[in-house]
Amino acid sequence: MKISYRTLAKQHYSFALFKKKQKINFQKLYYKLPILL
Repeated sequence: MKISYRTLAKQHYSFALFKKKQKINFQKLYYKLPILL
């Protein structure tokens, strides 16, 4: 099974982007928490 470096890089980039997005969403949720409680 041969994986091209381009595909690998794209996957890594999208994964990093996903993690970053998750982190931001988590922070937003964390800031909203005191308001909800």
